[in-house]
Amino acid sequence: MTTSSVRAPYQPSTFNLQPRFLIPTILMLSLLTSCASLSGGHTNTVYCPYDTVWEETVLALHPATFTTADKQDGNIETDWEKGMSNTTSGALGRTNLVQERSSIVVNLDNDEKLTTIRVNHVRQTHHLEGTRSLRWMHAPSLPEVEQRILSKIQRRLKTQGCRPV
Repeated sequence: MTTSSVRAPYQPSTFNLQPRFLIPTILMLSLLTSCASLSGGHTNTVYCPYDTVWEETVLALHPATFTTADKQDGNIETDWEKGMSNTTSGALGRTNLVQERSSIVVNLDNDEKLTTIRVNHVRQTHHLEGTRSLRWMHAPSLPEVEQRILSKIQRRLKTQGCRPV
């Protein structure tokens, strides 16, 4: 009589996240996601005093209201502007009413006689029906909005004698 060893069938290991690591992992992922959302945008560097760039940027964003305007750190953020849009979905082209909101974030970096301007468009949508109606959802920024704001700032700076690098 021979004895043979019986092997259990192969079972791949599963990823098991310990509860004590769950909250730090979620926080880290949300931090990385929020930083990545502000990494894009349109950028331009100009030969111009920082104070001039700050003043012309504030005037270019007028009449928007600001939630942040920190001249020392070079950060400007506008309040949300809200509106409605119609989108179509599905094979039948059903019309969905979607609420949208957007904000502009401008960062100014001062390096002696050079100032770098970064414009980011932050956009969110809120569907009025279905499971997505429960919260605001991130939506892709619109590069044409970022470019339009940056061009407006550049035109104002040109009248002040500033020039791009």
